Amino acid sequence: MRIQKTIENGVAVLNITGRLVSTTAADLETAIDSVLDEDNKLILDFSGVEYMASSGIRTLLLASKKIKASDGLLILRNVNSDVMYVLEITGLKDFLDIR
Repeated sequence: MRIQKTIENGVAVLNITGRLVSTTAADLETAIDSVLDEDNKLILDFSGVEYMASSGIRTLLLASKKIKASDGLLILRNVNSDVMYVLEITGLKDFLDIR
């Protein structure tokens, strides 16, 4: 998995490419925490995410919890149909801000 950080209109964007599985979820969690050390707004661009396992779901839940605790904003964008299916069957689609 590859994670690239960019800034769009003053908001950090993490562009994620690859598979979000147990061996890569920790990398994403570290990248998210790095952004949250400086700001409470974050966009996760999932356009390059091919697959997400339960460890990815856990990472998203932890990020959402941290951001909500600081009255911040977490947006997921460009989620493909396979990953969206995972979010739908777990009930997270209604919980997260997905665009």
